Amino acid sequence: MDNSQQCELETLKAKVFTVTYSAKDVILFALAVGFGADEECYDRHLRYLHEEHEEFEVVPLWGLALPFWAHQNGARPLLPPFPPPLMSHMGLIPQSHLREQEVDLQDYPVLHTFQSIEWHSPFPPASKDSSITLNLHPSFKSIQPKSIGTFVTTESIVVHQTTPICSIQSTALILGLPPDYVISHSAPQRFSNSWKSMTRTSEKGAVWMEKTQKINSNVALLYRIASGDTNHIHVLPGVTEKPLLHGLCTLAMAATFILQQIPDGTPKTLEGHFTKPVLVNDTIHIKVWKQRETLEFDFVVYNQTKGEVCLDHGYFALKRREECGKRSRL
Repeated sequence: MDNSQQCELETLKAKVFTVTYSAKDVILFALAVGFGADEECYDRHLRYLHEEHEEFEVVPLWGLALPFWAHQNGARPLLPPFPPPLMSHMGLIPQSHLREQEVDLQDYPVLHTFQSIEWHSPFPPASKDSSITLNLHPSFKSIQPKSIGTFVTTESIVVHQTTPICSIQSTALILGLPPDYVISHSAPQRFSNSWKSMTRTSEKGAVWMEKTQKINSNVALLYRIASGDTNHIHVLPGVTEKPLLHGLCTLAMAATFILQQIPDGTPKTLEGHFTKPVLVNDTIHIKVWKQRETLEFDFVVYNQTKGEVCLDHGYFALKRREECGKRSRL
């Protein structure tokens, strides 16, 4: 990598975005990913859903939404545009890593292929009358040109004051972008995010838990408002006959299902590969395998309507609440 390329990457990395959230924001997100819908878990879920609960806390899955709400200047938008400010600022690939400066990346389809989040500290809980502000530090972790296109992995480190809260990685495939157009890049891993669940489904053994769920017509609409991912494909039919469910919503719903089975668990790491779309009114089936003597889970989400896997190599690691230490309180 030459000096100009390194300079551009460092400049992008130096940009700091902020997210401000209230109790209403995090409660709405918890509702959007399934908390409060299961009568058997209702009382346990109130810690995420009732701002006056004595143990009220931010649902950890809220971290998945932060890149969509992040902004740089002025007050937080009431509803983010799409693409959101953080994604617009970074672009798909830094110009310094394109050999062909005239290439228009908008000519190529972009597929969200992988997502991970690793938690380091609990989110500070907002009270009824106050909000919390976090800083996001984005960077490009990997730019890998392949024959199918170019895989680009970005990372956002989320910090409250000086405390790391979580690290979020996302991989997108710029489909069909010729590898000769791109200069590869790879940065060292800061945290331990990796593709942990690579065992084939047929080798996982007996299923630990499973669930079938229809994606009602309001699910994508609710997740859109709660997460800040306002892409019109989740509201209006376009390339598909019905609106698309957010891949991150599918991932979060699977994680919520696992959390429901472990009342004293709190997340450490979550990741999954998106393989096929889910449409509104499709029916999904979540299968979960538990690794022995641990709180580590592999999972797969099937689209029963289409007869195909829509989320593969899912991995979710939890820890007991008593291992988490004293939680930050306002």
